[in-house]
Order: sequence, then structure tokens, then C-alpha cells
Amino acid sequence: MLEFLTRRCAGVVLPDISLPDRSGRVCVLKSRPSTREPVYWPRTCVLAISNHNERSIMTQMLQNGASGYLLKNSSSAELTRSILGAIQGNLSLIEEVKCILTRGKSSCRRSPKLNRRKKELLKMAAKGLTIVAIAQKLFIGPLIVETHRRNLMQKLK
Repeated sequence: MLEFLTRRCAGVVLPDISLPDRSGRVCVLKSRPSTREPVYWPRTCVLAISNHNERSIMTQMLQNGASGYLLKNSSSAELTRSILGAIQGNLSLIEEVKCILTRGKSSCRRSPKLNRRKKELLKMAAKGLTIVAIAQKLFIGPLIVETHRRNLMQKLK
């Protein structure tokens, strides 16, 4: 990727910041003026993209000169807005990142999308029904209920 960018002078790059060779972080550093690194592609916007939603990592990338920060679970609309914003010279942050940077991670969790079946199962579990009772009410096997329950636990943390 770095060889490609040295031949190009403009554009938007969305490197994953967690690649083994740390190329996402290198792209950010090489796209901005620095005393340590020569500027290879000054007109390129680098939008960091990652699964990491820690404030310290976001701040580091932005301080290093990233044009924005996206999370991998960003919607296509957020991605499009961020790219267009970066091209126009704006700092592009999705709403969840803005929230984390201003308020902290715990107050910014998105509520996960649950299908009808999982909502139904969650309501029954909240009423105190056992796995077997839920399975009987939903006409499914207890192992399926247990799988749904485990998935809900992961989604809802």
C-alpha cells in the first residue's frame, strides 16, 4: 500500500490501524509533515479505521494527523459522510467516536439490533422463565434457546 501511495498524490486511504506491519499508523505519519518522516503524499486524506474504540488510540491517531477515525461497525452512510468530509478538508468523526472522545466509552454504547425472536426471548428471560420453559413457549429446543441466550449475552455484554 505504501508503494502505491508514493506514486499517487491525492485520494482517501482507509487503513486498518491494527495490521501486523502497523501500516495504518505509518500511513498517517507519512501523510503529514514531521521532523522524523518526509511527507510522501501531502494531499492524501487518511481516515483511520479500526475495531478499537479506546479514547487513547483515537486521540493518538488524530494527533498524528489522521483526517478522521472510523469504527469497523460504521454504517455505509457514516462511511460515505466521513470520506466526503475528509475530502473537503474537515475532521471526519462518526457520532460514536465523537461521543467517546467527549464523554467516554461507557456512555456511548450503541444498543445492538435484535430481531423479533431475540426480543421475545429476552422478555421471557427477564420474567424469570427457565430455558426449558422458554423453549416450550416458543416451540423450539432448549439448545436453541441456550444458543440465543449466549448470543444475547455477547451482544449486550
